[in-house]
Amino acid sequence: NGSAEITLKEGEYLSMIFCCLSKEPVTSTEQETGAVISTNDGEYLGEGIYEVGVDIPAGEYTVVSDGSWYSDQIPMFRIFVYEDAEMTKDLYNGWPHYNTIIRLLKGQFIEVQKAYLYEVSNKSLLRPFEIGGLFHVGRDIPPGTYTITSDSEYDGYYRVFTDITMNEETMRTQGPIYSGDTAEITLNEGEYIQMQFCHLQ
Repeated sequence: NGSAEITLKEGEYLSMIFCCLSKEPVTSTEQETGAVISTNDGEYLGEGIYEVGVDIPAGEYTVVSDGSWYSDQIPMFRIFVYEDAEMTKDLYNGWPHYNTIIRLLKGQFIEVQKAYLYEVSNKSLLRPFEIGGLFHVGRDIPPGTYTITSDSEYDGYYRVFTDITMNEETMRTQGPIYSGDTAEITLNEGEYIQMQFCHLQ
């Protein structure tokens, strides 16, 4: 048995199989106010919908799994970034592994599910030497030469980008990490490394 929260908009249709809606709707306050945890590095916002420029300032943010949702033994989460308050056009819609980094602009909205959201200077929830994710070289990990090793029975991969846009034009290098294998890589100041099913040693 399990449950999930869903937001329904006027005019939409909902199809359900072997499940039903609860009689009590989630109130707006319950839905949009995420839990806050505090550490020595600062505060981290939990699940919720946040307006950039109102609830949080514009800038780069790290989103990290809260550890409550796993797929293939890897913690995952869901995030959406919407163009405006109508939330009809999503600019980002992803299921990252463990953590990611995202750049938010004023007027956008971000929805976080099963994760914590925090400004990039707060680093205490990151684990680049234990599990994969997306990391900034120079801020999250120091520049240098590292060994990448697989962390599961699944084949992994890594990609290195020169910019947070992480498009094909900004990808400097990439490669597979087969289960049980390792690879050596040199990371430069300001780059971003993305790893799935692998991590740094």
